Amino acid sequence: QVATLYFGRGKCHLAQNNYTEAVKDFSRAIILEPRQIKYYQYRLETNFLAGNFADTSQDIEFLLKNDKKSVPIHYY
Repeated sequence: QVATLYFGRGKCHLAQNNYTEAVKDFSRAIILEPRQIKYYQYRLETNFLAGNFADTSQDIEFLLKNDKKSVPIHYY
């Protein structure tokens, strides 16, 4: 699964505070598997840490529509 590889690499970038590359990889994973909620959660967190609040709000809106019990939504 290519999406899983992008997701894993995105988590590595996130751990290294390389937010731009992490967001790119999470976004690629989302394109390949748009129903995988955790990809959006990680992209949301990464955008928040990077100060990309407009992008953060887009993922919050998506999660509110598709996963109302998501813990990250209530944090941000």
